[in-house]
Amino acid sequence: MKGEPNPIHPEHLAEFFDDDCPLCQAMHQEVEAAVEAEEEHGWNWFYDDGGCPLIAQYDPEGWDERWAEEGAEFERWQAERETQSSAAPAYEPPPIESAEVPPEEFLARARQPWLDPALHQAARGLAARMDCPESTLFGPRYRRLTYDEALSVAVGLHAQGVDVKALLAQIEAFPYQNVALDWLSQPEENAAMMIHAIEQVIAADDKEEITRFRHHRDFILSLAQVVHPGARLWLQGWLDAVAHGAFAHAVGLDPEE
Repeated sequence: MKGEPNPIHPEHLAEFFDDDCPLCQAMHQEVEAAVEAEEEHGWNWFYDDGGCPLIAQYDPEGWDERWAEEGAEFERWQAERETQSSAAPAYEPPPIESAEVPPEEFLARARQPWLDPALHQAARGLAARMDCPESTLFGPRYRRLTYDEALSVAVGLHAQGVDVKALLAQIEAFPYQNVALDWLSQPEENAAMMIHAIEQVIAADDKEEITRFRHHRDFILSLAQVVHPGARLWLQGWLDAVAHGAFAHAVGLDPEE
């Protein structure tokens, strides 16, 4: 009911990989390595085939009513924000420092006592709900953000003028499982993929799945109202750096190359 993931027990993970498929076995080895390192392996079971909360299947009317209430609440919040923005001076992004700061130094600065406690709270929320895309030898995949990464994202978005507290509230109100970080950086592309699935991939009589994808489309577009284009550009650069580092590590290269 809460929409929280349910990790598959390590003893049963082997049942999900085909013994005759080299790619499956390579993925299985990757998962086993994560288990041995006491990390989240990322394989979960869901309450239903769509991976959405139980209420969506057994109380569709209540589910639609809840979504309508969330939409109305967001519209009220957006109207208030537009009123405040019209009365406030135009946003000017902070100057960009010419010198690059190493990731270790950036995180050290972020942990200093003067950092707004709300950003630490936001980082904990982002780490609990957001997935980060990364490249592997077997193609792209998503994994949960670490706390350090979430803190880096929260601090960076705040520096770009994003209302991180409002963003977190919107993410926590999303009633499905996880939120992909690239939904924030590339909302138009991801919304287009949802529309393509609705129009050309999902069976026309599968009303439940079509509704789920419409909710995802609307949610992605609502994120675009909170994260302005300049912040999206910064976030995409952050994601590119993480993806490059993960792929370089996977193939044994120096991330600086």
